[in-house]
Amino acid sequence: MTKEITFEKNIDNFDHDARELSGYVYTGKDKLSSVISNEHITDVILSLMSFRGKDVIDIGCGDGTYTIDIMRLGKPRSILGFDPSAEAIKVARRKTRGLKKIKFATANIYTYSTTKKFDIAVVRGVLHHLYQPEKAIRQIRKLARKVIIAEPNGYNPVLKVIEKTSRYHREHEEKSYLPYALDYWIKKNGGTIKRKRFAGIVPFFCPDWLAHLLRSVENFVEHTPILNWLLCGSYYVVYNNN
Repeated sequence: MTKEITFEKNIDNFDHDARELSGYVYTGKDKLSSVISNEHITDVILSLMSFRGKDVIDIGCGDGTYTIDIMRLGKPRSILGFDPSAEAIKVARRKTRGLKKIKFATANIYTYSTTKKFDIAVVRGVLHHLYQPEKAIRQIRKLARKVIIAEPNGYNPVLKVIEKTSRYHREHEEKSYLPYALDYWIKKNGGTIKRKRFAGIVPFFCPDWLAHLLRSVENFVEHTPILNWLLCGSYYVVYNNN
């Protein structure tokens, strides 16, 4: 696959992860905190968008773990997932062998095109890896009528520190954007925002005791203004493409 200067510089890191781990670190189930965080993200996505009977495109589907969750719990008619990591797509295809309603392709978000316009696009944890997120949002407009984006919350100061200090985050070029900026790019490119939400305070890979503690106060934080802006780990936005 030809890499473009507008895309991730280190896609090789994602290929390496998928090849060595048969998936990604974030989709693993060996840490309680990761299981809690992933399940909560999926639950929030399903609470904000009805997938039943819809044709869905999963943009940046990675190793297919979250694609399978949407199919299993959301009951869409079909899902097409694509990702720039050829190794991740190999893993995704192995995981879904025999499931005819899920298809995968290796593709670049900036250039992917199709004659079919999907009912819903899911963009889960993708934009913060990109250097031109607005260009990606502009391209997504061509692919789906409705979109749900789930991104790391760029207002969270702890998250910003981790992105600067963690070797893993730097190698995978994680750089969360401000929710205000995401909203602006969506509106600028013809999107009408329908719903927004901050959610989740259990960090991936934290100790089990801390995961349990934070989970116990998560609902309170999520529904408390200002606290949810500063402490929640994820920002969700649902919009229609006009």
